[in-house]
Formats: sequence, structure tokens, C-alpha cells
Amino acid sequence: RFAELQEGLRPDEIEMQLAIKIDAGVATLVKSGAEAQLQITPRWQTAPAPHPAPAPAPGPHPAPVPTPHPTPTPAPDDHGTGTADGAGS
Repeated sequence: RFAELQEGLRPDEIEMQLAIKIDAGVATLVKSGAEAQLQITPRWQTAPAPHPAPAPAPGPHPAPVPTPHPTPTPAPDDHGTGTADGAGS
């Protein structure tokens, strides 16, 4: 039946104790008796609480490396002379 239980509900350990006591006596009448005791103890192991990840140590952080930007080049005019805005020299 324990196999039918979900993983978290199933006990990790089961202990069974059986005690049998038999008495026999002779008196004016024959007397006998028997006793039995069965004890079952399920045990569950608890997992330790998870520890949080350690925080990074405080300290100076390296500066980010700047990304180079391309330098714009002037577009040539139609005649090959002048400036990029079209105004001649």
C-alpha cells in the first residue's frame, strides 16, 4: 500500500516490532494465556532548508567598455568637387 502513495507522502523508513508473551500455569484448573503486540512506526526524513545563493561581494565594478561608433563619411557630390552638402568651394 505504501507504493500507492505519492513520493512526498511515502515514509522513508518503517519499523515493525512484534512481541509475543505466552503464559502457562498449573493450579487447581489448567490456566494458559497468550498476548501479542504489534507496533508499526513510520518515519519521514526531513530535508534541510535550502541555503540561498551567496550575494556577490561588494567592491569596485569594472567600467563598461564603450562600443566604437562608425564615423560618418561625407557623400561625394555629383561633380566630384565641393562638399557633402552640395555647396561648391
